[in-house]
Amino acid sequence: AKLGDQERYDQFRRLSEEAETPQETLRFLNALAMFRDKKLLKETIKLCLTDEVRSQDAPFLFAVLIGNQYAGADAWKFLKKNFDKMVKAYPQSGVVRMCGAAHALDTEDLADDVRQFFTETKVKAGAMAVAQMLEQLDINVRMRKEQTVRLVNHLKVKDEVTV
Repeated sequence: AKLGDQERYDQFRRLSEEAETPQETLRFLNALAMFRDKKLLKETIKLCLTDEVRSQDAPFLFAVLIGNQYAGADAWKFLKKNFDKMVKAYPQSGVVRMCGAAHALDTEDLADDVRQFFTETKVKAGAMAVAQMLEQLDINVRMRKEQTVRLVNHLKVKDEVTV
């Protein structure tokens, strides 16, 4: 999926629909969230509020999308716009899990937006999970800020040594 194109996406989508077990369905559905093509990922984001994805599976699929570096920002924008619909459509425990995935949105701009959203929006039975997610988000943002240059320089040195 990570290197897949439209043809592979369509194949995985069809395989998820034709699957004979729930495990196989989830395997192919979750693969749809691992592509790198933003157009395909936006399609998967929209699937999460359709009948094609069972309501008990959709928040977990959406959590994978939030964690995908190519889909995270678009998934976050969709979540904010459709949060009330998602809360109505998904089981409460799934909503909590979906919101918990927001710790992956660890750029400063997205993190500020996540903090603001969860300051204004309460997640039923999710106060502790949201607090933990926000704590992890802060850790991730700090690590990104403090370690990105060091990691890039380290990888450059490794490349030069192996060339």
